[in-house]
Amino acid sequence: EMSIDAVTQARARYYGLITEADHNIGLVLDRLKESGEIDHTLIVLTSDHGEQLGNHYQFGKQGYFSDNFHVPMIVVDPSSSADATRGQVETAFTESIDVMPTMLQWMGQPVPRQCTGESLLPFLAGQRPEGWRNEVFYEFDFREVRDASVEQTLGNSMDECALAAIQTEEWKYVHFANLPPLLFDLKNDPAELHNLANDPACVAIMLDLAQRLISWRITHANRTLTGYCAHHGLNHRDP
Repeated sequence: EMSIDAVTQARARYYGLITEADHNIGLVLDRLKESGEIDHTLIVLTSDHGEQLGNHYQFGKQGYFSDNFHVPMIVVDPSSSADATRGQVETAFTESIDVMPTMLQWMGQPVPRQCTGESLLPFLAGQRPEGWRNEVFYEFDFREVRDASVEQTLGNSMDECALAAIQTEEWKYVHFANLPPLLFDLKNDPAELHNLANDPACVAIMLDLAQRLISWRITHANRTLTGYCAHHGLNHRDP
């Protein structure tokens, strides 16, 4: 357990680190301005994950909450085609897999078949591509190869310590390998505090989301290296 004062102090330090990162990014941008390179440089700022910072009684990048998965992305295109959208906030769903196709298209390079994302450049020109995604998917593997305490607490095997989630503008459905599912009404419960998975009125919504999640899993699942720990001197797990 952590006191309110400890959480407040942790958040203050985190904000301090954000300020430090902002300062150093500013130094890079200043150098680009001084050299003139900024006039023909595509700038993409994003992050790999968020931070709970005490929300839902957690720290780190735990679970299925938006605190972890809803991360910033800023794209600055110096081209005149992007002038009309500068400073605007785009609310369409984007994902980290969109970064590489965006960069490649901007440089006039082909996008490899392996890329499952889409270029974001049309958004910078004020255009939303036809058929753009209306949901996002993510997964969290909470196994700990070196410590079985999570498995023992939840009554799961190591491979069952995983979840997959689908999020639309209105709903989030979280499916666990060996635990009851979760359903949140994001419009009325943005903090994800009230699980509606057992509400009979939500059965049709859950079925639709579960089917979409299964379809996504079929086309993207890959567990080739799960269960391995890349740590010197430890290449197996005792039964």
